[in-house]
Amino acid sequence: MSDIFISYKRQDREIARKLAEVLEGRGWDVFWDRDIPPGKTFDEVIEAELEAVSCVVVLWSATSIESDWVKTEASEAAVRDILVPARLEDVKPPLEFRRIQAADLIGWDGREDHEGLADLIESIESLSASAQAAPEAVKAEPRVEETAPRPAQADGAEPGPSRRWLLPAALALAAALIIVVVISLMPDSGDPPEPGDSVETPAEQEPDATGTENTEPEADLPAARSRLRREIYDARSGTQLPGVLVRAEGDPETDDPTVTEVYENLGHVYNFFLEAFDRDSMDGEGMPIVATVHYGQPNAFWHDSQMAFGEGAGAVRKFTGLSIVATEFTHGVVQHSSGLQQTGEPGMLWYHYSDVFAVLVEQWRFGQTAAEADWLIGKDILAPEFRGIALRSLKAPGTAYEGDQQPGHMSKYREDAGNDQRINTGIPNRAFYIASAEIGGPAWEKTGLVWYKALLVLRPSSTLRDLARTTFTLAGVEFGRDSPEQLAVLKGWQTVGVSVE
Repeated sequence: MSDIFISYKRQDREIARKLAEVLEGRGWDVFWDRDIPPGKTFDEVIEAELEAVSCVVVLWSATSIESDWVKTEASEAAVRDILVPARLEDVKPPLEFRRIQAADLIGWDGREDHEGLADLIESIESLSASAQAAPEAVKAEPRVEETAPRPAQADGAEPGPSRRWLLPAALALAAALIIVVVISLMPDSGDPPEPGDSVETPAEQEPDATGTENTEPEADLPAARSRLRREIYDARSGTQLPGVLVRAEGDPETDDPTVTEVYENLGHVYNFFLEAFDRDSMDGEGMPIVATVHYGQPNAFWHDSQMAFGEGAGAVRKFTGLSIVATEFTHGVVQHSSGLQQTGEPGMLWYHYSDVFAVLVEQWRFGQTAAEADWLIGKDILAPEFRGIALRSLKAPGTAYEGDQQPGHMSKYREDAGNDQRINTGIPNRAFYIASAEIGGPAWEKTGLVWYKALLVLRPSSTLRDLARTTFTLAGVEFGRDSPEQLAVLKGWQTVGVSVE
């Protein structure tokens, strides 16, 4: 493996070649020519090289600052504190990297007596010395309490913007059947539920007026700035996907209120990701947003490349509320970003991200600050007989409904959860809430941005501690070391008993 990884845009290949020659002349092994050996994939080679090196040199130019690929490699390096940036042209690096001083290689023609080159080499030598003195501190994989893993979700798509390299979970049956209803709302995004997997709601629950619909007035749907393409299909109570197309992008409203609700909510979620994170659809490249309504099971789920929404049942009157639509949409975002596994600790993160972005979509939709928001998931889909106020609470895990057992601290981590870690999402959920409340203002602007950027650099097997370390580091990159924002993220993780080291 190499010592140094050079990240650059194809247009800067000649400069990258000259720099590689200089560095190799000083005894370093440099990875810069991205020819892929037979039998290997691009993602495999890039990931292996990035994990092995002690230094990542990023060459900023007018083209590379626009490259999601280069920015993601820079983010990975920043998380590990091995980023050495250099400017090839008089451009400003992306905002999150401007606090890191870049060597000045503007106009460099390959000469070894260039002052900017000397600065660059000095920084590389410093990182190399640190790596040799304490290699484990740089390269060791962080670990959290072990949980039994399940096979990762396959995702062999060609790398593109907003993927891992941008080119890169039911609990055990509960004693009370109402818990099964709650858990069923967030199924695996693998195969659709088999016939017979539908959920029954306990008939013995007494009416409780706390489960009411969100009646916040709707604002006009913002005009999409990019390639919004919604396709709504009707399964007509069957289980064949996608079903019959009933409304495509721009088509007039139908007389089916479920179709209208899903169509509009998908627009809200799409616009949130576009405006908050400049992400165009689930894959970042404008993929069609496909959803099926009237699916023949009382559930909502993500399957491969589409969402499906069944009819309500018992204490759950519908599955098409904004927070649930946002949850399923986010499954697609995660699949096309880090590709997190859906079991074990990575599965906890998979569902944590869906909860985070579901509450952020609602807060963005209604213009709420962290202090104004209720931080509840699913309050708008519940029938009066539901004994509780929501399906989950990020602010106070374990308090959303009668029998809610989500922990909010590592000391109460559910070891009996096995491969299905959805119940343990209360821990990272609370950390996110605390960080957001500490920072204040709209949560999507700072905490949400840090969590989103962390999603772009997490691996399929990433753990809770990986997320903590990554968000803490990225908060420092984005807002400055020991900034109020970084200290807020630290407080969030410390409060729930997770180390960022």
